[in-house]
Amino acid sequence: NSDGLEVAFDEKRQDHAKFVERVKLMMSTFVLRRRKCDVLGELSPKTDVVHKVPMVEAQQAAYDACVSRWKIEVAQRKEKAADAAQELKPRRGRPPKLSAAGPAKIGSAIFFDLRKAANHPLLVRSRMSDEELDAFADELMKVRHFGDDATKEQVLKEVSGYSDWDIHCAAAEHGRRLERYRVGAGGV
Repeated sequence: NSDGLEVAFDEKRQDHAKFVERVKLMMSTFVLRRRKCDVLGELSPKTDVVHKVPMVEAQQAAYDACVSRWKIEVAQRKEKAADAAQELKPRRGRPPKLSAAGPAKIGSAIFFDLRKAANHPLLVRSRMSDEELDAFADELMKVRHFGDDATKEQVLKEVSGYSDWDIHCAAAEHGRRLERYRVGAGGV
């Protein structure tokens, strides 16, 4: 009958609840759960410490090269913006509006590039001139690194964004043929 079945389930539920409570009681000695608001007064005050670590010579050289590159780039962009501003005709005596997104984006790019140079000199391209990069692109085309359909312009566009480490890895894929583009054991 269904009444007997309900009583049996109720007894099992009560037994299960008692069992769960007993396990919680046993575990409470091993598990301590404290909320932040309860212990905030016990914590020591937060301190910030800045440790300035000098860069190794290769890092400093890569960092300085990035700074120089970006100074030239920013000066060229300012010159282009000034030329563009003079070409635009002001409306009703107001100066023309220039896009505000440019400085924020370039600032982010500068920071990212300098951060890469500070982290490791191989994360930026500092070991290869543009002419050498052009020759490297030719070599990659000869070994069909980017496939049969890649044009010189596509390859140059791709490798112009390569860091010294990217160049090393691409050269390493082709063994002795591109060995001269690899970074020596002392450079890593």
